[in-house]
Amino acid sequence: MTRPLLLVHGWGFDAAIWDAIAALLPDRLILRAEAGYLGAEPSWPAVPPGTIAVGHSAGVLALLDRWPPGCAGLISIAGFSRFAAAADWPGVPDRVLARMARDLDAAPERALSAFRQRCGADSDPGDRLAPDRLAAGLEALRFQDARAVAMRMFADGAIPLLALAAEDDPIVTASHTSACFPPDRVRWTETGGHLLPATRPDWCAALIGRFTC
Repeated sequence: MTRPLLLVHGWGFDAAIWDAIAALLPDRLILRAEAGYLGAEPSWPAVPPGTIAVGHSAGVLALLDRWPPGCAGLISIAGFSRFAAAADWPGVPDRVLARMARDLDAAPERALSAFRQRCGADSDPGDRLAPDRLAAGLEALRFQDARAVAMRMFADGAIPLLALAAEDDPIVTASHTSACFPPDRVRWTETGGHLLPATRPDWCAALIGRFTC
């Protein structure tokens, strides 16, 4: 059975991040969520039963927050169940996220360009940004904690899980990834950074194609 895919992008990007992977999976029904950060109309498609959810970065957090009932498994790409660091948790320190929030409020284009450049993307996000949506998404990154949800969902293989990660990811470090997911569910690549759907679409597509529920 060839299962449909629901693709959910991360903060500061849009559904176009999936173009290269989609081109490598022409036999799959592909549904894309859109957060509207760069000006597109937000959308979250209904999914048929048996769909595999694929999230990139904050897209995984969004999926854990509103798991679509029709989804039968999750593939995380550079994703996480909690982004912000805590006393017992690796992640991005809140002082960094608070500074990002201030910068975003003062100069959205410059703040987002700086983040995208750190990710390794084109630093120009275009001229149709939606600052309110970006601010809401950044607030979720600062405060949302889906660790307990993930533990319940994926305990004992109740919902199949695969996590793809790069050892050189500058946003979600290897220790952060290892804290989020069971080691036997993680597949590593040495290079590719944070934007694996764009930098390693062949590797991602091959593992998506082999994922079974």
